[in-house]
Amino acid sequence: MIQYKTVLFILILTIVKSKCSPKISWVPNIIKENLDKIILDKQSFVTCSQEEIVNLKGLNLNDIPTELIKSKTIQAISLENNEISVVPKDIFYKIPNLQCLDLARNKILADDLEMKHDRLKTLILDYQKTLTNNDIFLPIKIKGRFPNLETLSWKNLKNDILTVEASFPRINNIYLSDSNLKYIYDNITSIFPYLKNIHLENNLIDQLVEYDFKNVEELYLDNNPLYYLSFNPKFTKNLKILSLSNITYNIPTLNIPSLITLDLSENRLHFPSDNIFEYTLFLENLILSKNEFTKFPNLTSLNNLKKLSLAYNIITNVKDISVAKSLKMLSLRGNMIYNIDKKAFFKFTELEFLDLSENKLQSLPFGWNKNLSMLKYLNLESNYFQNIEGMMLNSLFTLQKLYIKNNDIMSLDLNISNIKIIPQNCTVYLF
Repeated sequence: MIQYKTVLFILILTIVKSKCSPKISWVPNIIKENLDKIILDKQSFVTCSQEEIVNLKGLNLNDIPTELIKSKTIQAISLENNEISVVPKDIFYKIPNLQCLDLARNKILADDLEMKHDRLKTLILDYQKTLTNNDIFLPIKIKGRFPNLETLSWKNLKNDILTVEASFPRINNIYLSDSNLKYIYDNITSIFPYLKNIHLENNLIDQLVEYDFKNVEELYLDNNPLYYLSFNPKFTKNLKILSLSNITYNIPTLNIPSLITLDLSENRLHFPSDNIFEYTLFLENLILSKNEFTKFPNLTSLNNLKKLSLAYNIITNVKDISVAKSLKMLSLRGNMIYNIDKKAFFKFTELEFLDLSENKLQSLPFGWNKNLSMLKYLNLESNYFQNIEGMMLNSLFTLQKLYIKNNDIMSLDLNISNIKIIPQNCTVYLF
């Protein structure tokens, strides 16, 4: 990745009275689109909506102040970061329409969660403070009952919660990240038959072999030491999103025909095995960023691929792109690319998004964009371009956003003769 450089832009503008003329953006620190997040914007934390919320966060409360919160209109309560240790059975019975309760960062042991609530939809119990119970990682019996709870977030949990189906019979989404879990039960979806989204990031799970995931649609296993991993298509018929970032494992064949989105970032991949994608023929979104690819992997079997991120690898030359022509979005940010072949992008007639920032490009070849008739977004930031002419933008008639910050351009002369270099209706982001 190149270092950012201070660039002095001397901008000479001739005002062209046309609403179709290019625009110059002077707004600094514009947030650029990150394709990895476009593909899979992982929800790190569950929160309560700020509408109709009672906020009692960080008040050093030892008990829940029921005298302050008695209303049929209250839908959410935040008691995050207090000193509460017990949640009595009927503590919220005067708040019948409560839908979200945030009890994160208190001192609540699982055995002391006694409350019952028929309408609660979201319960947050993340990162309880120092536990006095030494029997961690043992099965527990939760006395509370939440018959309509849909989302449970209990990060940094130190007990085995995956056997307490009576408390959460209709759970859809479960967040158990950062809990040092070493395994999960292979009958997890029998215990929780409505489970759709499972977040198990940052644990110690080392094997997951042909589990029955029934109705599960999203599975997040990032940052686990998975040495044994396999899927049976009979048990993954609904699985659409799978995240396996940094699992320190040689990725096996993923026999998941239903898969739409896959994250394999940060796995030190050089070349994926030819059969990894043998059974993922409907895959549309693939993240291969932060690996060790020196050239494009062969992904021609993925005929439905639409979004691909190869950001932060060590690709130097873009010549043969072995990817289906269905591609709409491509990120090559943060590689070491110094050369792009004239014909590299010829077949990608549907490409709308191209990120070439943080590379070593000094120019682009004439005609490189010949068939990019749909391109709307082009990021060329943090390269070595000395002038805008070297970007060869003339044929990009549909371009709407162009980012050129941190190049070696010392002046930008947009007089009448040069303004045609930049496509009409395009905004150029300088800073």
